[in-house]
Amino acid sequence: MTTKCPRLVSVRNAKEHRPIVLASLYGHKDLVRYLYNHTLLSDLDPCDESDEHKGKNGAMLVTNCIVNGLYGIALDLIQRYPKLAYTRDSDNDTAIIALAQTPCAWPSVPHIRKVYKLKLGHAQAKEILNCICQEIPHFDATQQKNAGLNQALFKAEVMKHYPDIVWFKDSYGLNLFFYAVSHRQEKIFSLIYKMGAKKNILATAWDKLHTNMLHHATKIFMSYCEEVERLVQPKHRKMVNLKQKKTPQALFKDQHKELVDQGEKWMKDTATSCTVVAALINDVLLRLYYAISLFTSYMSLLMFLGILKSRYREEDFLRSLPTKQIVGLATLFLSMTTMMVSFVVTLMTLVRGRTPWVSAQFMVLAVVPIGMFGVLQFPVLLEIFCSTYFPRVFDKPRESRRVSKLFWRK
Repeated sequence: MTTKCPRLVSVRNAKEHRPIVLASLYGHKDLVRYLYNHTLLSDLDPCDESDEHKGKNGAMLVTNCIVNGLYGIALDLIQRYPKLAYTRDSDNDTAIIALAQTPCAWPSVPHIRKVYKLKLGHAQAKEILNCICQEIPHFDATQQKNAGLNQALFKAEVMKHYPDIVWFKDSYGLNLFFYAVSHRQEKIFSLIYKMGAKKNILATAWDKLHTNMLHHATKIFMSYCEEVERLVQPKHRKMVNLKQKKTPQALFKDQHKELVDQGEKWMKDTATSCTVVAALINDVLLRLYYAISLFTSYMSLLMFLGILKSRYREEDFLRSLPTKQIVGLATLFLSMTTMMVSFVVTLMTLVRGRTPWVSAQFMVLAVVPIGMFGVLQFPVLLEIFCSTYFPRVFDKPRESRRVSKLFWRK
């Protein structure tokens, strides 16, 4: 049909979309490649002020090609018409927004059978980004806000080409790191540590409602707040915002009240169950005088009683309660292990080799409860230990693990 009537590729529908734009919109990649070789590129020129639909068609073709992985066509269009890097299409999207929202453009560990295609697409996507970065000074505040919040590698590439992007703010006075904190993008927020002294200026900003970075961090878990707190100035920890009329500490308590109640219930249930086990072990060991088992069971019992008697404040869940839980579970496991070992040794001493098969059976039976307890409780113990002492919320240079108390001080 295009051979007999070449003008068909330039015919628009009721929405002023050209055939190549519709093909890209519905994901017909082969048809897009074919039509691109037969379409007048001047019909996609955003600089033609006589027809605004040309720029809309060009921008929509670029964004659709990026989403569908046709980076070669998108790259060729942007190189021919750099204005397409920031021209909005009919959906109010731009090339940089489409590129940021396309995870496959920034692969991390691709499958071996798709390495070549993904690497080629990644190289073309980076080339598109290079062209877009040259046009970043033409972007408005909204585009700056939406660019790159979903891809840390994408954001790193943008900052490499255009470092001043971190200073841009939206209409509410928020910079890119505020959005990274709010959307829990740890890898993106970690880029702030590479900015040296500039990070202090970026972290001490606030929006028009006097909401600072710490207010935004209170939506996330406590370790997250602790890491952000180390960046902000002391006065920001007591700053009252205009919307809720609350400090970051008060806002955190309100937003995590239900979570604290759930944590309290789980802690109490676990401590109650383990307290019963530790008490039974104590009752048995008091008659047998196994010193190590008796000491560790007493230690475990005291830890779980300490959990039951805790005030369950927000800051208690950060260090105090997890530490008691770790010590209690570890000493309870040690108490059970030493008790069973002492039992088997005593049995072997009484038998004295006369019936070795009996001793072997008891040894096997003694290992079963210890192994079951270890399999069931060790993953929980390891997770609590790592989240308490090695959270590593952000990828930052190693520094002292001094815990800041100012934010949580009454």
